[in-house]
This record gives sequence, C-alpha cells and structure tokens, in this order.
Amino acid sequence: MEKACRLGVELDVGCGSGGFIEELTRSCTSVYVIGVDNSLESLHDARRRFTRLLVDLVQADASHLPLRGNSIGAISMSLLLHEVDSRLIRLVASEASRTLKPSGLLLVVDRVLFKPSKPSEEVVLEAEEAYHKALEYALNIRAWGLRKPIDYVRLFEDYGLAAQSLEVAYTSYTPPERFSRVYGSKTLSLASMIRDARVRSLIEELVKRVRSKGGVYGCGPGRVLVLLLVKRRGYDEGRA
Repeated sequence: MEKACRLGVELDVGCGSGGFIEELTRSCTSVYVIGVDNSLESLHDARRRFTRLLVDLVQADASHLPLRGNSIGAISMSLLLHEVDSRLIRLVASEASRTLKPSGLLLVVDRVLFKPSKPSEEVVLEAEEAYHKALEYALNIRAWGLRKPIDYVRLFEDYGLAAQSLEVAYTSYTPPERFSRVYGSKTLSLASMIRDARVRSLIEELVKRVRSKGGVYGCGPGRVLVLLLVKRRGYDEGRA
C-alpha cells in the first residue's frame, strides 16, 4: 500500500462498490485513483461512497481498459480473477501489463484452491462450484475459477510481471446459523435466469445441499492469495 502511494495514479480493476478504493484513500490521501468495473450499478454504489475529486469511476471491462499504455503506477485486482471468463483471462493479464508503467506494481488479492481438511472447508469449495456453474449456464461465463497460487504467478509472468512477494492467508469462518441466512441468494438469482428447467433444478438442488451442509458445519476458513508483482523494465521494448 505504501509503495502504491508513491507511484501516482492507482487503478482498481473490478472495483465493485469501492471497498478497496476506500481503504486505499484512507492510507494514501494524495493518490489519484481510477476505479473500473463493468457493472454500472456497482459504480453508482461506489460513487455514493466518495465525494473526493481524486477518485474517478469508469464503466469498462477488465479485458479492454480505456487507458493509455504505460500510464498507471499501480494496479489492484481484489477478488476479481477467479470470476473472469477463462476465455478472457489472458486478455485481462495483458491489459494490466500494457497499462502499467515500467517498474509499476500489480497487487492481486484472490481466493485460491486448497485441500480442505474438514467439512466446513469443503463448503467453501462447494459454494464456489455452485456459483460458477450458475454463471456458466445463466450468462455463458466459464469462470477461471479457484486456482493454485502458482497459476497466478505464471499467468502474469507471460506478460512481463514478476512476483515480488506471495502470501496465502486464511479467510474468516462463518458459523452455521449465519451461513444458512446469507448463503445462496446470488447463485439462486443466476439459476432463475437459466432456461433449461432440468439444469436450473440441478443448480437449485446443489445450492440446497451446500446450504444444508453449511447449516451443520459452517463455512470456512477458505484461503486467499496476496500477490505483489512488478513490471519488468524493458518488457514493452522487447515485445515491440
């Protein structure tokens, strides 16, 4: 975060309602932040959080950023990549590299694949699977999904970004009662958009099973990756 403060323009890709931007602007009062998201509704929510002139919000897709090359000092992607369509994931990595200045930083925070050791951890993975299946059948989005940390490193290595640090942390645990109350609405909303009644029923049944299991064991902890990468100097010249 401190390094991003010194690099001038910061870009938050997949900013949603602005949670990460809010955290960044508390730490870096003078940094100019651009938030990009493809959801206009989320951007409206984000705008209500910010009155400061140093935050601009732009509706755009992460695979086609409306920004000049080598213009951004630091980029953040928080809980974005695992939901990106796998057919676009390399474009997203390429766009991050294109817009970053040489020696610019990319911070990736995302859920990652792990081997569960107890039922509550299995619920984390099963809930993700249900949501991604609903995404595919409702919106034809084949999510990149949960991956191993090394997969993130290799993805960005191909576009001139080298890992500086990598950490895998635990997410919080959600108790059974709370999980039963909050889980499933997003997945079921997607399921309601599926025309094929048989597939829709399968997704609904999957949500029911996850909710039932989480209602007994709770959910979590999951695992989250915190990966900091730097753009190699000379990468753009070598690619030209």
